[in-house]
Amino acid sequence: MNRGKETSLTKLLKSKKSFQSKILDPGKWELPMYILCGLKNSKGANIVDTYSLAEYFFRNETPGVHERVSNALFKYADYAAKQYSDRFLSVLTKGSRIFESPEIFQEFYENPLLNKYELDEFSLTKYLFHGEKGKNWYPETLKAFEDMLKGYDIELFVKLFAITSPRNNFKANLGHAFRAYELFNSKKSFEQGNFLPNVLSMLNDFRNKDFIFEQEQRNGRRKITNFALGILGKKDAIVVDSWVLKAYGLSEEYLWRGKKAPYSPRVTEYDLIEDHIKRLAECCGYEPRQIIAMLWHGIRTLNSPHKATEARKILQELLK
Repeated sequence: MNRGKETSLTKLLKSKKSFQSKILDPGKWELPMYILCGLKNSKGANIVDTYSLAEYFFRNETPGVHERVSNALFKYADYAAKQYSDRFLSVLTKGSRIFESPEIFQEFYENPLLNKYELDEFSLTKYLFHGEKGKNWYPETLKAFEDMLKGYDIELFVKLFAITSPRNNFKANLGHAFRAYELFNSKKSFEQGNFLPNVLSMLNDFRNKDFIFEQEQRNGRRKITNFALGILGKKDAIVVDSWVLKAYGLSEEYLWRGKKAPYSPRVTEYDLIEDHIKRLAECCGYEPRQIIAMLWHGIRTLNSPHKATEARKILQELLK
């Protein structure tokens, strides 16, 4: 749901910050770069050197401060990775020795929007670390569709899959996409599909060619178009949904009829996160959609009851 007058009967639930450390705050903006560079070059990342890592937080301070930073890093690793804390620190250490492009972020951190929005790099780094296995979700999902949906118009199916994605877990999303695909091809009314009102509106607009994926969207359909285009091969497609907002520490929830639900991103939040991810991708050697996939995989693995997002496995269940 977008924020506006239609939410006047809701109760806002402010999100809590994940990890707090005043001594790490000045250098926390570098943590996502360290973890991404470290993961990409993880071979030989078996050295835990928090004193060396502390140098990147306070390069000109005294050894006493370094020890305090080192201790804070151990506490952060326990928060972020628990039983994998040693690997987490070793990957951070490796990344800190590789990362060489802080100037890419100078302009970003001068953005006046950051006076309004405070990014949670502690949380962001944690989810990137836990999302490593999901990095190639987009091309793997397309390959599963192509291999298992013989006779389907894959581009059409992917677009319908994206349209029916709001408020759905992956398995339910696939089921709704199959339903929409059948109704689209049989030229039957989408009213029969029991879709959410906003999904029904998008389906009708898509059928009537009033919703064109190849045109830039600056409204609530922006994440829908980027989701489809990312699956279809666009490497710089960036999907900012409520999960990604949560990873960045910008999530706000509301109570509606006694249940918690997240707000959709504001345009300014979307722009800010999109800019940040593009810079992360540029300086760390990733596709932007890979970073989104890592965030999505990491945060759902740690927070969602619906963890399975492997298209091939779930399609096998649905097509039995």
